[in-house]
Amino acid sequence: FYPSPLHKWDENMKYYSKNYLHFDKRIRFDTVKNYVTSPSKIANHSFLPLIHYVHSFEKYKKIDSTEKNNRPIKVKKRSIKYAGHLDNYIYKYYADYLNNHYYNHICKELGIDNCVIAYRNNKSGKSNIDFAADIINQIVNKKEAYIFIGDFTNYFDRIDHLILKENIKRVLNVSKLPSDWFNIYKSITKYGYYDKD
Repeated sequence: FYPSPLHKWDENMKYYSKNYLHFDKRIRFDTVKNYVTSPSKIANHSFLPLIHYVHSFEKYKKIDSTEKNNRPIKVKKRSIKYAGHLDNYIYKYYADYLNNHYYNHICKELGIDNCVIAYRNNKSGKSNIDFAADIINQIVNKKEAYIFIGDFTNYFDRIDHLILKENIKRVLNVSKLPSDWFNIYKSITKYGYYDKD
């Protein structure tokens, strides 16, 4: 029941070059589109190491005081790793493809399209504020509601790789990952990186 063929270009997908420093040069998508959308090329693609840095930002601690200026500040650090310019296009193309042709269909079929909203590409035009407002509006219309809030620290660093692989196969509806998908799977589970400085 899934759409085919496995690699059909969607003209609605937009890819813009980004202005960041990496081991490769900034490049326009038009010049690498045929490479990025070729399963045989991606099956043999050598991914560059990622670049790593720590992003620090200040966050107010939650206390009873309503005066913002009196609240203590906590410094939060987030580890960021980012891909080279060509690799970024490959990851984006495959992520969009997975969402557009498989994952969005499964979420609708299972009735969880409005439950799972993170990293979805069919929720355009909405920000986290819009999603929060939708939820608050639904809660207001209920007589009772149970609210569960979760924060998953280092979620992506702790994903079980075998479970991830099985779920990619499930979403793609295949018994074995095609070689291009397997190469991408390997690149995101066994990667190298250099510190930005």
